[in-house]
Amino acid sequence: MLTVSKAALTSPRRVLAISPDEQRLRRLAGALDAVGALVTAVRDVADVGADVAPFSFVFFAWDGDTNALKALLPRLRPR
Repeated sequence: MLTVSKAALTSPRRVLAISPDEQRLRRLAGALDAVGALVTAVRDVADVGADVAPFSFVFFAWDGDTNALKALLPRLRPR
């Protein structure tokens, strides 16, 4: 398990957590919040609401469904 202290983040990062499983989403969002991230948690990519997700990082609890991945990838901005 990776442990990151709040001091490691110089400023809070906006992150997106996606999981269709509500319990997994709560655990994921809780872990991200614990390290100081500003978390937006959704159960489906369609719930993001923007054409391009305005987040520094996206945490996607992917179950192998290629359709879900295909829906997410065009919404990510290149770095």
